[in-house]
Amino acid sequence: MKRLNFGSMALAAGVLSMALAAPVQAARVLTFSDNSPNRGTRAEVTNWMAAELERRTNGELKIEMHWGGALLKAKAAAKGVGAGAADMGTIIGVYNPKFHTAYSLTDLPTQYSDPWVGTRAVWEMATTNKDLIAEFDKLNLHYVSNFTTTQIQLICKGKPVKNMADIKGIKVRGVGVYGKVFKDLGATPVRISRVFRIPCHWHSLNIQHVV
Repeated sequence: MKRLNFGSMALAAGVLSMALAAPVQAARVLTFSDNSPNRGTRAEVTNWMAAELERRTNGELKIEMHWGGALLKAKAAAKGVGAGAADMGTIIGVYNPKFHTAYSLTDLPTQYSDPWVGTRAVWEMATTNKDLIAEFDKLNLHYVSNFTTTQIQLICKGKPVKNMADIKGIKVRGVGVYGKVFKDLGATPVRISRVFRIPCHWHSLNIQHVV
């Protein structure tokens, strides 16, 4: 079956917390909230960014990571970072569709050949499109960058999904546009806060960082 890419996450930061142009007398520590655990490729990249920021500022700027939603849960990240509960954070647009109407465009299921190209395309759109800029301004956020993931993965219990016909009749845990796509293909979307034993759930996402 054809493989699709997943939506978008952004790295964002509270606008008022990022007045970095002024001289820094002592090390400044910025809190960073992420709802995922500290493991995997995305966590490695985020940790690398934090280490590089400290190195390139000669220790004048440091990032204090808070993983696993310890500081802000996924759905609270957009408002939380904008309000100053954290200086930076990972924001998943699909969890707050009312806040990220324009940015939800990046969640549309499409095919692409290169995750790097997808990442840069989303970044260019988010930093040049007036509607997206206004969307983040309204939340008191400054868009920094985003993560674009590779193809969708279905994690199934029992019978695997090998083609479109296999989707019909199964229960699928999904959010946003993907739940609607699976429903159109004949699956039954299931909304649950935890993953229990259901036939299939999708795994993959595209993330944005906002500061």
